[in-house]
Amino acid sequence: MFQCLTTASGHEAARAELRYSVERRLRAASLVRVTLVTGLQNQIRVQFSAIGHPVIGDRKYHPAEADDRRISRVALHAAHLQFIHPRTGATVSLDREPPPDFQSLLQALSPPTRPPR
Repeated sequence: MFQCLTTASGHEAARAELRYSVERRLRAASLVRVTLVTGLQNQIRVQFSAIGHPVIGDRKYHPAEADDRRISRVALHAAHLQFIHPRTGATVSLDREPPPDFQSLLQALSPPTRPPR
């Protein structure tokens, strides 16, 4: 599926909704927690790029990211996933810590800590 920006009244418009909160302010970036209301492919990347806050490493929707060498992929991490298993109907819940490359990026972007006075 290909997703692009359109107007709400466009004949090919699809509803795409997410909620987010800033977890931590970084240098020239922010760590955000995103909760998807709808689940369109590339929805997070498209919506953040559209508001002028592209995801680090997103070369598809923000070509300027092609020169960024801090991470070799899109800087997204699914910390928590929950879904209904299609065969059993059971709720499946998964929680994962960020992988090393994501943690390294966060460390590189974190502002220096101030020494106590």
